[in-house]
Amino acid sequence: MSTPGPPYGPYHPPVPSPSPYTPNPYQPFQPVPAKKNRSRMKRIGKWMTWIGAIILVACVATGIVLAVIGFSKIAGQADDIFAIDTTASRTFSDGDSLQLFAPEDSVTPTCTFDGPADVTGGSEVSTNFGYDGQQIESFRTVEIKASGSYTITCDRPAYGAPALSAGVVAMSAGGILLAVFGGGFGFILTVVGIVLWVVGARSARA
Repeated sequence: MSTPGPPYGPYHPPVPSPSPYTPNPYQPFQPVPAKKNRSRMKRIGKWMTWIGAIILVACVATGIVLAVIGFSKIAGQADDIFAIDTTASRTFSDGDSLQLFAPEDSVTPTCTFDGPADVTGGSEVSTNFGYDGQQIESFRTVEIKASGSYTITCDRPAYGAPALSAGVVAMSAGGILLAVFGGGFGFILTVVGIVLWVVGARSARA
């Protein structure tokens, strides 16, 4: 008795046996690796760029304004200076501060004040600038305690001018530092933000 074979026919074509020399057409499924999401890098770069630009503009503008105000007050002190050729008389108001100057590398003068009230020592703020073809520097600051006319007597040539407050000097120096360091930080932040923005945008399109 013969064993029945496979039901070959027009509706059941024979299935060819796989050959060891032909590649298997049925490969296991391998998922395509997803592209890295660069949208976050682009978004971070955009924010860094705008924040850096704002810091840059704000620090430079504010620093310039502070420095200009401070240096204008310093320049105003040079405009108000007067010479004390051993003796000078000036009128002051209560609360005024006077800064005394002498040529650099010279013997410090000794000065006295004769007026309605004794003067007291003020805040010592070191100042020096060019005046009358020479460099002069401060050596004493006094505060006027009563309004009226005062006679200033010095044993050597000296100069007097309204005293600068520590805030004015700090304003000038702080304005420069703010413009340089604050503006520099804002510039670096802006550059890094632009780089991240561009790289993220290109990667997202790739």
